[in-house]
Amino acid sequence: MKKNAQYEINHIDEIIILTKKFRKEASVMGTPAYKELMKIKREHPTYKLEERVIAKSEGKETYSDLTIAEMKKFINYIEQDEETRKARLTELEGLEKFYDEFRKSAKYGSIKKWFLSHYKDQYTMSEDEEAA
Repeated sequence: MKKNAQYEINHIDEIIILTKKFRKEASVMGTPAYKELMKIKREHPTYKLEERVIAKSEGKETYSDLTIAEMKKFINYIEQDEETRKARLTELEGLEKFYDEFRKSAKYGSIKKWFLSHYKDQYTMSEDEEAA
């Protein structure tokens, strides 16, 4: 299935695979997605409908509740040296401003990458302590 395709027709297994978004849109009678799905079903009446399942990475690390505000709080907590703390917070605010102005879509992911490049070990250690 193409990245932006809303559905895929699998003729071998006789399945119409829908994205979650397209399925939701098509569930409302009269919408363009509904009309498109009805057209497909008329052309392939014996085919079954399935929602596309996105494979999850098994070993992927996740950082629950890691917001930009949480990053700021963590930096204030972990950095003992006042000069380093101010420098990191200024750097974080500069990144926020840059991504707000130029690349909004990449803001959180890029800032999280920067944060983890500096604090990954300490942050994961503090998460483990909270879980215990």
